[in-house]
Amino acid sequence: MSEIRIKTVETKKELKQFIKFAWEINSSDPNWVPPLITDRLKALDKTKNPFFKHANAAYFLAYNHDKIVGRIAAITNQMHNDFQNDNAGFFGFLEGINDPEVFKILLTFQI
Repeated sequence: MSEIRIKTVETKKELKQFIKFAWEINSSDPNWVPPLITDRLKALDKTKNPFFKHANAAYFLAYNHDKIVGRIAAITNQMHNDFQNDNAGFFGFLEGINDPEVFKILLTFQI
């Protein structure tokens, strides 16, 4: 039985792990075009991306023991919610190993 746990990305090192996990999942796909790591770092950096003037995000990594097995981002966009008069949340960067349990945990865990 796997022991999958979710950890919030808190450091720059963890953010790089969050970004680079895509290589582990997609590198064998001949159609995958990897993004530039520097571009991903800027896009996810809350101090550099103007999106975060009106939005917030949290990034999470799933671990099985010490091995990263999945990732997900939870996002709120206040401009969207104000315009739509709702309280929607979004997710992205959902990737994981070929294990339904990883996705179940990533999509159902609560902070």
